[in-house]
Amino acid sequence: MNNDALLWRFCVHEAGHAICAIALGHRVNVIFARPDGGYCEDTATPATDCALITAAGPAAEQLLSSEPPPAAEAPTQPATPPQRFAHLATSEVIADLSHRVGCEGQAPLLSDDVALAQYAIRGAESDPQRWIERLTFVKAYAARIVEQQRDKILILARELYLRGFLSANEIQLVNEESKNERVRLDRT
Repeated sequence: MNNDALLWRFCVHEAGHAICAIALGHRVNVIFARPDGGYCEDTATPATDCALITAAGPAAEQLLSSEPPPAAEAPTQPATPPQRFAHLATSEVIADLSHRVGCEGQAPLLSDDVALAQYAIRGAESDPQRWIERLTFVKAYAARIVEQQRDKILILARELYLRGFLSANEIQLVNEESKNERVRLDRT
C-alpha cells in the first residue's frame, strides 16, 4: 500500500473515532494522521462510550476506506501537532496509537483491539460469561454509528487528509451539525 493509501486509511480510522465521540456527545480535542498512524483525543469517560469510540475507528476503516481520498494532493510534509502532542509524533509511537484505554487521566495508549479486549474483560469480572456479549455489542453498535454517520466521517477524513492535523475548533467547524444528531444508546 502506498503512502497516500495508508494516509487515507488512517484518516478514515481517526475520523471514525472522532465522529463517534461527537455523536455520543463528547468533545474531540485533537486528531492527526500521517502515513504511519494517527491519534484522536476525546473527553469521553463512561466505559461504554470509550469502548464505542474505540471500536468506531476500525469499523470506519472497514466500511469506508475504499472510498476515494480527496482529489487534491496530500500534504507533502507531515503535519506538526502542537507541542503538548509532540511526544506522540514519532513513527514508533504513532504506529501503535489509536485511543486512550479506560479514558481516565493519562491512561496508556494501546491498539484498538487491546483496548476493546480490556474493556470486555474488565466488565466481565462480575459475570465472566458476558465478556463476549459486551465485545459483540460494542462492535455492532459502533458499526451502526459509523453507518449512520458515514457522510460526516468522510467529510472529516477528507479534511484531515488534506491538513494532517485538526484542532477542536477546526473539528467543530467541519462538523457543526453533529451535536444536533446525538446517538442515544439502546441498552435494552
